[in-house]
Amino acid sequence: MRGALPRANRTGRWTRAMNEPRILRIDPSGPPDAGLAPISDLTPDMLEEGSPVELAHDYYTSPSGVLTAGVWECTPHRTHFMRYPVDEFMLLLEGAVTIVHEGGHEETFHRGEAFVIPRGLHCAWKQKQTVRKIYMILDDPSHPIPEKPVAERAIRLERNGPAEIGLAPLVLPNSSLFQGAPPKQHDHTYFVNATGQLNAGVWTCTPMQRKPLPFPRTELMCLLEGSVTLTDGEGVAHTFRAPDVFFVPYGVVNAWSSTENVRKFYCIFEEPGAEE
Repeated sequence: MRGALPRANRTGRWTRAMNEPRILRIDPSGPPDAGLAPISDLTPDMLEEGSPVELAHDYYTSPSGVLTAGVWECTPHRTHFMRYPVDEFMLLLEGAVTIVHEGGHEETFHRGEAFVIPRGLHCAWKQKQTVRKIYMILDDPSHPIPEKPVAERAIRLERNGPAEIGLAPLVLPNSSLFQGAPPKQHDHTYFVNATGQLNAGVWTCTPMQRKPLPFPRTELMCLLEGSVTLTDGEGVAHTFRAPDVFFVPYGVVNAWSSTENVRKFYCIFEEPGAEE
């Protein structure tokens, strides 16, 4: 389970190069020239069943070191119950995972589904097949693990929003950012962590042409419908189509162009001290 250990206790880690802030495509197989590397986040004392083999690649680490995003793969295993030490957003690419909660309630997530485990949740991780996932993890040692997590269960993100309310319209604060008519956007935020730094949800937007601007947040985007082209500050166009996953760090200049409706899961990180 990626993020099951505090960073200081992880073993078998590879050395990360300094991140160059840029638009990143998250390849499910890892970088073409390197793939996924062996790691050993899961230690024997954490395991109830199995001898898991783990592979991973961190595509991004924040300047503060508290945020990572990448791809993880692991063979079958089950952990003991633990208080989950990080806030983690996950999109399953292969396999299925069952989160076992206190009292015996089990929630199973399958390929193509997204969910969040909040920091401090008392749970166990169970998988009967090899699993591959994209993750975004907030592991901030400056804040203690909360005694009471923000949710008592793993949080499932539904592509259409909650069945009883759906998605809510967004009020755009600055229509001058757009070329042509402002788009219609709808959103539902499923998760906000205890410190307010991390949030995750689902968002839709009609065709949109947004002018170039420094990106005001750090965001992982998982396309569910449609396509988009982001043009960076160097004039390089990056085109993504569902089900692509991509990542935009804080401050990276980009323009957004989409000629069809777009729907995405998102996970957003607000870097402490970042200027609005």
